Amino acid sequence: MRNRFWTLAHFTLTLSCIGCCAYLLVRDQRRDQQRPSEHMDFALRHFHQVRWLGGDYALPTSQDHCVIAILRFEDGKFKERFGSWAWSPSSGESRTVPYMVMWGPTADGPQSVVFSGGMSMTGILKKWFANLDGSIGRSHGVSDFGELRGYRVIGYAGSKEPRAGRDQPRAFSSDVDSLIENHKHVGFLVVKHCASEEEAKRIANGRTEPEDR
Repeated sequence: MRNRFWTLAHFTLTLSCIGCCAYLLVRDQRRDQQRPSEHMDFALRHFHQVRWLGGDYALPTSQDHCVIAILRFEDGKFKERFGSWAWSPSSGESRTVPYMVMWGPTADGPQSVVFSGGMSMTGILKKWFANLDGSIGRSHGVSDFGELRGYRVIGYAGSKEPRAGRDQPRAFSSDVDSLIENHKHVGFLVVKHCASEEEAKRIANGRTEPEDR
């Protein structure tokens, strides 16, 4: 009788442990899948012709610190880095990078806004963003579109207008070099993994790279 009791107790405890592990796994997966772009009104955004990048990239578990920024290219040349922000997720926090840039037409002309860490910067290069009316791509999870100037590209937007002497850019191209080569205007949302929070802040707040001549 006692043996049967302990066998039943062991079986019950084992099932309980498995259930708890499954619950924690599903909970963590759901938490990591909570993306800023998911919680916005898609229909309203499209109705107002608002375009966006960000809110979908998740920092890999092997990394704990990063810099997020936007790189601006024009006529095949790098012009500037802006909107730089250092981010280190807290313990238990979703690893989806809380950074998003949105732009679109308004009654007062083109507008743009960069959201990062609960803060926003309005009107940054709003006329330039208005040029990014062509191909657009957004990475999801830990995937990216390759490397550019030491950063990982996690989103891009190009102009319909091609560079002088080039054919109309293909809307579905996600090749970084091809985007720069063929679009007159290109913007890249990028991330740089860093070894420490201090390094991330130093890069984000430091002098930006010189433009191509």
